[in-house]
Amino acid sequence: DFDTLCHLIQRYREAISCFVCMSTYEHLDSALKKLAGLGVEISSHAYIHHVYHSYRQNKRNIEKAEVLLKRYVPEVVGFAGPHGKWHPTLERVLEERGYRYSSEFGLDYDNFPFHLTRRHDQHHVLHVPTHPVCEGIFLERHGYDEEMIDQYFGAVIDFYSKKQMPIFLYGH
Repeated sequence: DFDTLCHLIQRYREAISCFVCMSTYEHLDSALKKLAGLGVEISSHAYIHHVYHSYRQNKRNIEKAEVLLKRYVPEVVGFAGPHGKWHPTLERVLEERGYRYSSEFGLDYDNFPFHLTRRHDQHHVLHVPTHPVCEGIFLERHGYDEEMIDQYFGAVIDFYSKKQMPIFLYGH
């Protein structure tokens, strides 16, 4: 539940970023105010939970989310691709709007953060690849319980810790 989540966020806020899909949260003012009050970074997960092939649609989706998010945060610096997706037109919008980073697993996953390069030009948006599995995938299927989910993520964390790799997980 949201209160339990807020307790965890408060405890680990230095290591957590919250990406908000604004079509879901635009009318949940108290929830967004509570998140902002915890001092955690709040960034964009778009307005509509979708990554388009069209530059114009991605731009409209990102801008609408930004306008709403700026009621709660002074600056929107990060973006998480809905469904973990990435597209070159999305990259263009993020670059033009000055985003510092984007997190997804459609471009790369379980790897070090990186910048895309085009010819001799480096993009400004830092890409932070996440692990491509969240607890929601387990919960959507029958037969998985919390212990199995804990075992899975424990194994992932142990594996990447031993390799001294960064660990970026996401949840829904």
